[in-house]
Amino acid sequence: MKLKCVTGLVTMTCVLLSHAALASTVGQGIISDLRAGQFSAKRSVWSVNKLASTDAIGIYQVPFFKTAQPTVADCTKVVEPCLDEKLLLTQPGMNFVRQYNQLIQSAENYVDIASLDSQDGLMLDNIRAALGALARKNKPITVRVMFGSVPELLNFRVQNNPKSAADTLKYITRDIPASSPMKVFVGMYRSGYLGRSWNHAKILSVDGDSVIIGGVNFLDGDFKSAGYVSSINPVNDMSLGYRSAGLGVPASKFLDNEWDLVCKQAKDAEKSILWAATALWTRSGRPSWDLQRFQNGNIYETGCPDKLARGFDFTSNHAPQDDPNADYAISLGRLGDVADWEQDASDVAQVSMIQRAHSYVRISQQSLYNNALSKLDANTPGYLTVVPFPRKVLMALCGAMGRGVKVQVMTSGEKGHPGTYPYSPPLGREVAYPAYASIAELKGYLKEFGGCQPGLVEDAKLLEIRTNWNKAAANAAAASYTHFPNHSKVVMVDSLNRGTGQVDGKLVYVGSHNTYDQSHAEYGVIVDSQRFADRMDEEFWQYNWNNAK
Repeated sequence: MKLKCVTGLVTMTCVLLSHAALASTVGQGIISDLRAGQFSAKRSVWSVNKLASTDAIGIYQVPFFKTAQPTVADCTKVVEPCLDEKLLLTQPGMNFVRQYNQLIQSAENYVDIASLDSQDGLMLDNIRAALGALARKNKPITVRVMFGSVPELLNFRVQNNPKSAADTLKYITRDIPASSPMKVFVGMYRSGYLGRSWNHAKILSVDGDSVIIGGVNFLDGDFKSAGYVSSINPVNDMSLGYRSAGLGVPASKFLDNEWDLVCKQAKDAEKSILWAATALWTRSGRPSWDLQRFQNGNIYETGCPDKLARGFDFTSNHAPQDDPNADYAISLGRLGDVADWEQDASDVAQVSMIQRAHSYVRISQQSLYNNALSKLDANTPGYLTVVPFPRKVLMALCGAMGRGVKVQVMTSGEKGHPGTYPYSPPLGREVAYPAYASIAELKGYLKEFGGCQPGLVEDAKLLEIRTNWNKAAANAAAASYTHFPNHSKVVMVDSLNRGTGQVDGKLVYVGSHNTYDQSHAEYGVIVDSQRFADRMDEEFWQYNWNNAK
């Protein structure tokens, strides 16, 4: 069914899927579980789209792997533009950077950006250059940039030094003339128990149509033009690009929720009790919410952006479709404390994937579980009456193995330096590093918290765990790039039609959602497409799995 998707600034024709469409059996089950979750139509934290072609989905790995990316000879075969093969080997993250820049410059109405935090380096330079080029169109384009406000105690400033909202806005608008009709907004927030909930989603959405979604942060170390390594924190990471797929509308709807929070709280943040209670966790005494606006060459601390997807409502996706050959995308948000942990559709969908898997579950994660953070969350208001997502994942994995499903887990090893924030002395290694777990410890978590019988976790036919880690984190040679810590958040399963006894699909989740306890806002997409899943298996999973230990 085609209908008009009315966003804040643009009306476009979208193909929105039925929630009872002919997706794979697992896909239909996920949709059924999401519907049973009774998520708010106003929040619209999940939706379903029909994909015209999965061949157009860009797979962006950081660092860039030669065997997983097109060479010069392949340039006539791929949708995304190719780089010179030599460039692939010497500038591993540059394709992601270039695609990000090109997508921003394609905007005619709005640009929506979200990431963990604002860091000096190539990505912020990239955004500034793209906005400068966009200004030359001389159109009233709205740009929203949302970051998390990470507590100071988690930030070892020798390694990382996030910029404030004001400094970020001043920097990225430097090339926009005062005469430009563009408006640019930068927001940051931290909320919840002990200020432990902030934006963790990585989104670029343009005009409600095209998006880049995944796990890649703005840390310069992941894009070093000099080679594969960084003195800061290089990791293996993954994002996907969806061109002209209509996925930008639900992504911007998700971000509308975060902007609602920032706009509501930033006005009187310094007067709030929560601000005073969490002052220790702020950067230089700044509040937990921050909002800055650029307009007519000036920067203001007031003025909220328009809701870019205010007319979008996922309940309109109910008309039946009859297309057994269609591929589907299920967009999934997790708002965390923004909605009192009641709008976490991503939790439901990923657990549903694992529970319904036919013959295999493949998970790539920064960390499968973190005991220290789980103990902290056990006392979190709003979290007391629910089973945390990581434990649900462990239980689902044990259930899958009990059915004879092969589970493969790829995560960061105990000697790795995963995550965004390197070792933070005030909190200790286990808290600052959510992935310091050996394979033996991960098996222990599966038994203790997942309910696995000992025989299951020791059966190599049912469970394999491999880890990536950087042998010499700060000074690694290029030859060791395959063993950088893992930051990709990927789930892959297959689907069986029990009526026919035939495999009727394969599904892939790629997003920002970690499986260790945190209350962050997350975003990702499940692609229900056997063709795309086979491509991901070849280009991402097999390469990384074979280079893990």
